[in-house]
Order: sequence, then C-alpha cells, then structure tokens
Amino acid sequence: MTMTRIFRYRARVEESFAEIAFEISRRVALSFGTFALTMTALPLAIAAHRREPAIGFGLSIVVVFSYFLLVTSIDSQRAHAAVHPEILIWLPNLIFVVLGAMLWRRTLRQ
Repeated sequence: MTMTRIFRYRARVEESFAEIAFEISRRVALSFGTFALTMTALPLAIAAHRREPAIGFGLSIVVVFSYFLLVTSIDSQRAHAAVHPEILIWLPNLIFVVLGAMLWRRTLRQ
C-alpha cells in the first residue's frame, strides 16, 4: 500500500467517524430537546394562562420554531470539523434549559 493510499484511507475513515459521532450526538441531543423545550414552555404557559390563552399558543410556536431553527443551523455546519458539530448540537438544549431556569425563577417569584 502506497503512502497516498494510506492517507486517502485515513481521511475517509476519519470523515466517516466524524459523521457517525455527529449522528449519535444529534439523536441523543434531540431526545433531550423535549426536556429543554418543556423547561422553557411550562413557565410561559403558567404566565400566559393568567393573561390570555392565545398568547401562550403564540409563544409556544415561537419557542419551538426558534429551537428547530437553531438545530437546523447547527446541522448545516456538520461539514466543518473545526467547530466540532457533535458538541455544538447540544447548544440549543443548553440555551433553552438556561432560559427555562430563568423563567421558572421569575415565575416562582411572582
């Protein structure tokens, strides 16, 4: 086997490993996404229920749309190995869990 073939094989194996790692991480992150969305949606539902039901429905649509917009934009970065997309796919979950914790704190104060 020549050195050129070895390097081609190595690049192909690393590329497939990166794709597999991203796919596994994406599936697990999307599973935990329901928890992140629930953490954000419940305080909004409690606060909106006190005001008007239509506002709660509108807020839930905005929350879900923004979550999947973030996931889709990160999914499009999977070809750039420098940004580690297998770790970056967890960013929407982190953002929405932190947002949910802040909203819970605000809701419990009221």
